[in-house]
Amino acid sequence: MTQSINLSCGGLYCEVDDYIPVMTRLKILMLLPQGKRSRKIECEGIVVRVEPEHPQTRLNHYRVAIFFNRMKRSDRAKIAEYVKKHKTCLPPQQR
Repeated sequence: MTQSINLSCGGLYCEVDDYIPVMTRLKILMLLPQGKRSRKIECEGIVVRVEPEHPQTRLNHYRVAIFFNRMKRSDRAKIAEYVKKHKTCLPPQQR
């Protein structure tokens, strides 16, 4: 389980506890907050970047970038709606 750092219709940047090698295929279940409820999104993704690039024995987390390679159009639309709605929460330099 993880919390996203950055989310778009094309992918996700997040922090994970374990090292995941680049090009690993993942099945992803996301819950997008919507008031008191959550919208469930299921898709597949590929790890395209890991920071740091190699497993470290002293680290307890890694940052990974995941490209969504399989997702329903309706789920992609849910993400687009969520991102558009929350874009105003970012400082101006990050919009």
